[in-house]
Amino acid sequence: MEVEPLSQKLSEKKVEALWISNPNPMIGKVFRKKQLKRLVDNFPQVLFILDETCIDFLDDGFSMMVEAQTRNNLIVIRSFSKLYGLAGLRAGFASGKVKILNKIKKNDLTFPLTGLTTYLIKIVLKNQDFFSQIKDKIKKHKLTLEEVLAKDPEIVLNRSITNCLFFAHRRKNAYKALLNFGVISLPLDEQAGIQEKGFIRITVPSSKNLYQKLHSALVKFVNLGLK
Repeated sequence: MEVEPLSQKLSEKKVEALWISNPNPMIGKVFRKKQLKRLVDNFPQVLFILDETCIDFLDDGFSMMVEAQTRNNLIVIRSFSKLYGLAGLRAGFASGKVKILNKIKKNDLTFPLTGLTTYLIKIVLKNQDFFSQIKDKIKKHKLTLEEVLAKDPEIVLNRSITNCLFFAHRRKNAYKALLNFGVISLPLDEQAGIQEKGFIRITVPSSKNLYQKLHSALVKFVNLGLK
C-alpha cells in the first residue's frame, strides 16, 4: 500500500491527528516501515496514531514501535487481543516519547488492568515460542487455502500478508455460496478501500480441526464453480 494518497490529503487539508491501522484488517493492506517513516517525518505538525493491533501476525520489520520513541508526532499502540487471544481482557500498550505517554496517563485507563489480566500477560510474554508456532501454522494454512482458491479462474484473489483471505467470485455471490458449506465470511461491499464488489474476508485459523473444515468447504466451493 502506498502513502502518496495520504500525503496528498494531508497537504490539501489542515489535519491535527491521523489514525492509521497497519496492517488494515478490513482490506488486508500494509504500509512498509520506510513509507511510514517518510510520511511521519514529512508532516511534523500532524500527530500520527499508528494502530498495530494486528501486526503480530506479520514477520518482523513492519512495526514502528522503536521509531515512535524518537519522534514527537508519533504514538504506536499494540494489543494482546489478536494473536494472543486476550480480547476480552482489554490488554494493550503504547510506545512513544515520554511527553506524549504522560499526557495519556493523565486521563487514566478506560479499562484498568486487573490482576488476572496482568498474570495472563506475563504468561504470554514467557511463551513467545508457542505463539510463533501458532503464527507459522496460520501462514501454512493460508498458503494452502490460497492454492485451493487459485484453481478457479473465476475467483479474484487479493493476496495479503495478513492472517486473512480476501477474494470474490466473478459470477457468484461468494458470501451466500459459502453459507451453504457452513462458512460465515465477512462481506466487504461497504468497506472503504475495497473498490470491487463481492469481496469477502475469511480469517485463517491455526486450529487443525477448523482449518480442515474450512479447507473442505473451500474445495467444495471451488469445485462447484468449475462444473
